[in-house]
Amino acid sequence: MRLGLGLALCGVVAGSAVCHGQMVMQGRPQRDVEVKEKAPETPEAKKLKEENERKAKELLQRAYANSKDLSESDRAAILARLASSSARVMPDQSKAWADEVFQITQGLNNDTFRGQYEMTAMMAVADNDPDHALQLLLQMSPPVLNQEGKPGLDVRSQAAAGVFQKYYQKKGEAGLPMLQSTARQLGEQGLYPFMAMGSIIRNLGKNDPDKAQALVNEALVYFPRLQQSDMSGQQVAMFLRMNQAMISKPVMKDVLTQMVNKVMATKETDNSMTTTISTNGNTATLKGASTLMMFQLMPLINDVDPEWAKKLENENEQLRNAVIAQQNSPSGTNTVRMGVFMSGGGPPRGNPIDPMKAMEVDELAQKDPMGAIKMSDEISDPVLRTATSVAIAGEINNTDPAQAARLVKNAKDAIAATPEQADKLRILTGLAQAQSSMKDKDGLNSTMDQAFAMGEDLYRKSIDKNPDAGVNTRPGIDSLTRLAGIGIKADQSSTLAHIDRVNAAPLQTMLLISAAENLDPDMKPAGGGFRIMIRN
Repeated sequence: MRLGLGLALCGVVAGSAVCHGQMVMQGRPQRDVEVKEKAPETPEAKKLKEENERKAKELLQRAYANSKDLSESDRAAILARLASSSARVMPDQSKAWADEVFQITQGLNNDTFRGQYEMTAMMAVADNDPDHALQLLLQMSPPVLNQEGKPGLDVRSQAAAGVFQKYYQKKGEAGLPMLQSTARQLGEQGLYPFMAMGSIIRNLGKNDPDKAQALVNEALVYFPRLQQSDMSGQQVAMFLRMNQAMISKPVMKDVLTQMVNKVMATKETDNSMTTTISTNGNTATLKGASTLMMFQLMPLINDVDPEWAKKLENENEQLRNAVIAQQNSPSGTNTVRMGVFMSGGGPPRGNPIDPMKAMEVDELAQKDPMGAIKMSDEISDPVLRTATSVAIAGEINNTDPAQAARLVKNAKDAIAATPEQADKLRILTGLAQAQSSMKDKDGLNSTMDQAFAMGEDLYRKSIDKNPDAGVNTRPGIDSLTRLAGIGIKADQSSTLAHIDRVNAAPLQTMLLISAAENLDPDMKPAGGGFRIMIRN
């Protein structure tokens, strides 16, 4: 059997859930970018483009000016976003803003968000000055210790994966000595970047297997020094799978034995991570990060010692069910979708696969809108399903206006029936996307009125409940920033008037950045995370 394994850890920074791991994919309930066939640029279009570029830069500078009066934590979050947004069109300014992030974070509490701000800033620099980005990587904050004295999530591993890849793309094999040097420095700190080096070694092995083998051997030297955690274990698992052919079975079994023994000796106490595996109509659920890591290791364990693998499956019902869920494919090929949800407590809402399914719907909508609507029915969360499907209404309005009208009506009915403001806001954002595509300017303006008022109210309630939380963690912030992006392309003056009426300075500043990004596509950050496919 050939197994195609598509893994994604969904990151929802703007809500109560934050997903971390070696594979990260931003959750995206609805689309705010219209894809159209590019027409020849007329003098009028060129003039409009230049005006939009100028306006976008002006909005970013205004956002920076606004940030000076904010809390240090909010300033770091906003400057990181500014650095990312401006990297392509204002590289020198982007680098200056990124450096300012690192100046501010030195005085912040050492938490996960501090690391995220630094990682965003560092990645903004990587495209234009990869050497400086590597320097910033080494300046990133170590993880904070939890109540048990153990280090928490260390985002430096994810950061290394991103910047190493960009460095290698720009410099090729000539950049290997610098990457090796940086990897060794991190390794001496107990943080060898296995995931970052793993993909580079695999690419290098196609042309220079001897050098790739030497790098694998060097990486494994740092394994005993690694600060062991669930996430570092998952990254080692990825490294082993990517470079399995260059690791002898005795060495592989030794590393696997150490990893499995650690898992077996550690009682899983954190079940806030829930993994749902879905393939060929089969599903299975894994609780906790350790069980997920064991699932990733099982193909390797089975290769070096099938009896050992069978024993582990028999001893762990969740693991056994996950292995079974991958089988029984008539074609002999499985594509496994994994949705991972992490939260501070309580079970996840809906199916962790849902955000991934919503992204698939979005991608399909550009090619096959009717097929996308049909696929959206597979989303179990009714709010996400409604928000995702109504966003497609504009795509089918010309070919099936009755169906488009039904989707819009369903969304409006759902908004009236949904009690939670954050859920209403999510559906409103999908509705705004549809109205923008339909050129329904009056409807869009009405939706914007309702959504902006609701979003700021939700933001202020969040401040009352938790005054110290960062701006990008507030409920509804993701919907509002996406709404600003939708509106600025459809009705610039009206959208800017809405943003100007927002009284909460941190929220207004984030909306200005989103508006700028959508006025000038060259300012749009390349993406929100990593999508990695692993195939055996």
